[in-house]
Amino acid sequence: MRTICLDVGERRIGVAVSDPLDLTAQGVETIFTKGRARDAERVREICAQYETTHILCGLPLNMDGSEGFQAARVREMAALLEEMGFEVRFQDERMTTKLATGVLLEADVRRSRRKEVVDKLAANPLKFILFIDDLSFTANDDNFAALKAILEGSVGGRARNIAVYATSNRRHLIKETLSDRTGDDIHEADTRQELMSLSARFGLTVTFQRPEKARFEVILTELAKQHGIEMPHDELLTKAEAFAIRAGGRSPRVAKQFIEQCAAGVQK
Repeated sequence: MRTICLDVGERRIGVAVSDPLDLTAQGVETIFTKGRARDAERVREICAQYETTHILCGLPLNMDGSEGFQAARVREMAALLEEMGFEVRFQDERMTTKLATGVLLEADVRRSRRKEVVDKLAANPLKFILFIDDLSFTANDDNFAALKAILEGSVGGRARNIAVYATSNRRHLIKETLSDRTGDDIHEADTRQELMSLSARFGLTVTFQRPEKARFEVILTELAKQHGIEMPHDELLTKAEAFAIRAGGRSPRVAKQFIEQCAAGVQK
């Protein structure tokens, strides 16, 4: 059965509806408040349209978990809906409106529509994984500060419904040159530590050291078997060593690139 999701505000109520399997939700309407009774009646009409009696209300708790004036307004609406026979549940929605606003700012949504869209997004009870692959920044890019706050939270705390998975091939995520270290920065060490601090937010570091010759040959042999490379063993090793020299040295990645080129017919 579908679920109607409500984000109850002072002037608007964002409405979203789940799919029949209750896996995803999509914003469908913004109700401009005209009194609790009339607002509840409109919610009843939407529930009838989607043939459901299940309602999920976003509960805007304070950051310490206590309930304030806005939470009381939500519970008042929920009480009216329960009197109508609906099954009402609550979802902690701390930080969701702030996050939705940030997304809209990045998307350059005009201010006149931003609040309306935020209300619909904040009514969505789903949890999200944001995956960022091969992360790096250019010099003088301040976006890394925002990402640090997302990864570990700031004074407002981490978002409860968003997890960020980020990977990078660089420990020094912000590219810099020797010329960047010249200038009149009095606290140069502090500046460098700030640029390095983002990498400390990553929970796992995986290193790929350069294998010695024997280990490199083992990797090559196994990859050749996996790809069905039919080449005399000595010839395979000789060509792989020459390829590694041109590629900057032995590494698992170089071995994989060489075998893939053999499979594609580039290396013969």
